[in-house]
Amino acid sequence: MGPGAPLRQPEPLVDGDVAVRAWQPGDVPALAEFGLDADNVRYGGVAPGRAELDAADYLAAMEHMRRDGRGLAFAVVAAPTDAVLGACDLRLPLPAVGEVGYLLTPAARGRGVMSRALRLVVAWGFAELRLCRVQAFASPENVRSVRLLERLGFAREGLLRSYRGAGEDRVAFAVLPGELR
Repeated sequence: MGPGAPLRQPEPLVDGDVAVRAWQPGDVPALAEFGLDADNVRYGGVAPGRAELDAADYLAAMEHMRRDGRGLAFAVVAAPTDAVLGACDLRLPLPAVGEVGYLLTPAARGRGVMSRALRLVVAWGFAELRLCRVQAFASPENVRSVRLLERLGFAREGLLRSYRGAGEDRVAFAVLPGELR
């Protein structure tokens, strides 16, 4: 796969009752609700409020990213019901380097949903895209996100001061092939 080549969205990846799959037009209302949660707004960069137009624009941008070979976006869903529980994307900022971002609905937190979803996406990236590293950036105040990455085997690599603007620090994490837990 050369730079800029469209990426193939995999068939749904499943781990027990959690699956990651391509976004579908019918997911827009669920995606629009992410802005109703203060943590998703604070840590995930989601616009506050429920905005279906913003959600539809996000899905269009993610499809453009896929076609340009710059990454893939996944809906995190309950495998039995297909209800949207969260979002996970795998961007490709550099050749052979992946970067994950993720959000969950409040009701899905604390149940291992994102642990399973990230394992699926990162393992798929290592196997199918032949990535040499996958990185993630978390706010130091987002203790749940920091613990999630550490549980999965991501190593803390440093603090990026004002990474997202003045006072918006991020902790850099990365996992290499064979390190994912």
